[in-house]
Order: sequence, then C-alpha cells, then structure tokens
Amino acid sequence: MVPALLPQPLTAAEGLSRWISRERFNASSGGEQLQQST
Repeated sequence: MVPALLPQPLTAAEGLSRWISRERFNASSGGEQLQQST
C-alpha cells in the first residue's frame, strides 16, 4: 500500500458509500422530511 495513493480512493469510496446510503434512506424512509424537520 502506498500512503500517498490511499487517501484519494478511500475518500471517494467513503463519500460514494455515504451518498448511496443517504439516497436509500430517503427513498425507503422519507429521509428528506426528517432532514428538513431537524
């Protein structure tokens, strides 16, 4: 593993994972309404 190359793909994968989980939550649970009320 090269430390210089690790942060970039890791950050991209983490951001993508969070985005997907957020989209799933919004689609399945109406997360947008919860976020607006918070």
